[in-house]
Amino acid sequence: MTPFPAAAGASAPARIERLDLVDVRTYPRLTLEPGEQMTVLTGPNGIGKTNLLEACAVSVTGASPRTSTETRLVRDDAAACRIAARVWIGDHVHEREVRIEPGRGKQLRIDGSPVRSVEAYAEQVPALTFLPERLLIIRGAPARRRALVDQLSARLLPPFAASLKGYTAALQQRNNLLRRAKVGGRIEEQIAPWDLQLVEHGTEVRRLRRELLDRLADPFAARLAQLTDLADGSFELVPRGSDDLAAELVEVAAIDRRRGSTTTGPHLDDILPMQAGRDLRALGSTGEQRAALLAFTLAARDLIVADTGIHPILLLDEPWAELDADRRRRLSDLLDGIGQVVATTTEPPAHLVAAARGGRDVQFVAVSSGATTPWPSDPNIA
Repeated sequence: MTPFPAAAGASAPARIERLDLVDVRTYPRLTLEPGEQMTVLTGPNGIGKTNLLEACAVSVTGASPRTSTETRLVRDDAAACRIAARVWIGDHVHEREVRIEPGRGKQLRIDGSPVRSVEAYAEQVPALTFLPERLLIIRGAPARRRALVDQLSARLLPPFAASLKGYTAALQQRNNLLRRAKVGGRIEEQIAPWDLQLVEHGTEVRRLRRELLDRLADPFAARLAQLTDLADGSFELVPRGSDDLAAELVEVAAIDRRRGSTTTGPHLDDILPMQAGRDLRALGSTGEQRAALLAFTLAARDLIVADTGIHPILLLDEPWAELDADRRRRLSDLLDGIGQVVATTTEPPAHLVAAARGGRDVQFVAVSSGATTPWPSDPNIA
């Protein structure tokens, strides 16, 4: 992924001014105009709040954060779907459009001109998403945690994407040869060049992951403490084998040939969420795990702002769920004034409704089947 360009001036908030949907999941047609600060989409489960949040993400990143089969975004019985948005970055506005048509793929346009790739479409507008199913990042297999850190590394460290791509290509070629060796093929001369590339790119991948985690350490610890009062939060790289990847490949050579795959290297490293020496993956409560993922999202936002001057759009699905009342209030306070936030909830937290009555910039939107209305509709309640 291409890193986001540095913004001119000290601060350039990114925000969606208007979102237009045609035949997107449960929405035949819909227009949403989020506020400049916080917009809260409210309604019962299964009504389409997450579909709307997903469409916001697609409009700025060109890809769904929920599914790799993006034809699922096309409403049943429709021929295609269209997601368009007017998006501001500081004082500059752009018209962005994503069209998905089964059988023809995905078409991306910015200001009416075709865009060659999702990476090129996404590079101008940073957006960060939080989805409840992403708690599997904390609880699940190491690959999920690597992907979380690698995505941020690719955004902020220019060499990372090329190093990871080179490593992945060398790993694939090496594993192809190992599968041949497993059935008796001779691969000694052929595998040596791939070993060299694996070591070169793999060493750089680990170095850059550590650099990203080192930079993330202070903002993540601060955000976790702000949310929970838990001190000494961190994400720690746990490599598979030693950092001397060349020596490791020699040591496991016989095992690799017997198994037909590479059994050491950055593709097997883990990245553990920790708090004062405690592994939150294994020992954290559900609330602590959710808080850790929210803290990571906020810390990633802090790094993007520091590096680019652009305030990312935050798209948060049910961020207050499974948090106690104190942590819900803390989260709302942390989201105040940090740029555009679009969040969903089945029931707006009472403290946030009270804050809106007191003048805080919060816009509530009720979501029903295929439609949205201001919430609440009775002005005496608001």
